[in-house]
Amino acid sequence: NLTTIPLDFGKQLLNLRRLNLARNRIAIIPSGVAMPPKIEELDIRFNQLMTISTAITKCKGLHSLALSFNPLTKVVPEIGTLINLTTLDLGACNFTSLPRSLGRLVGLRELLLDDNRYLTCLPVTLLNLTRVERLRCQGSPVAGELDTMRMVDVLPVKEMPPHQRECLVDELDIHLCVELARFTFMPTGVVAEGEVDPAVIIRAAFDMHD
Repeated sequence: NLTTIPLDFGKQLLNLRRLNLARNRIAIIPSGVAMPPKIEELDIRFNQLMTISTAITKCKGLHSLALSFNPLTKVVPEIGTLINLTTLDLGACNFTSLPRSLGRLVGLRELLLDDNRYLTCLPVTLLNLTRVERLRCQGSPVAGELDTMRMVDVLPVKEMPPHQRECLVDELDIHLCVELARFTFMPTGVVAEGEVDPAVIIRAAFDMHD
């Protein structure tokens, strides 16, 4: 099993677009590694990564990044520079928080945060991700930053009458929310950090027990 990646790894892989390094024993990816310049999909699940290398955050063409099942404790702010990402899998790690820079990934359609048992809050900037169709937090004690709201799904809704908005919700997973007392769907316009109101967003808001 691989434990690291050679520094000249990507120099001969000039046309590589998909790279699967899952289920190895990679503990570190040196910052000086030459990654394939055209890489679009990178799967590093089920390894031993402790940090997210800057070699990864330099892959500006990435559309899909899978880092789940690694003992990661921090998401580096530089991940917000991967603006072409549509899928980001950060499940089953050891995160306690997420950087606000995730709100810059405006092309994201899928964000997976399952089974992060130490993750207790989500940055409010996630509400800027108006293209997100699937936000999964199953098995994570995630609580929103606004009052006591827990954000389970963020879905883009534009120019639709109120009675039709709920039709866009095709998946809602709230099992294992042991503190859940009640939830309602609240259509709301959100403006965060000086940005223009991105859309009308359906948000699942939960009243939590003390």
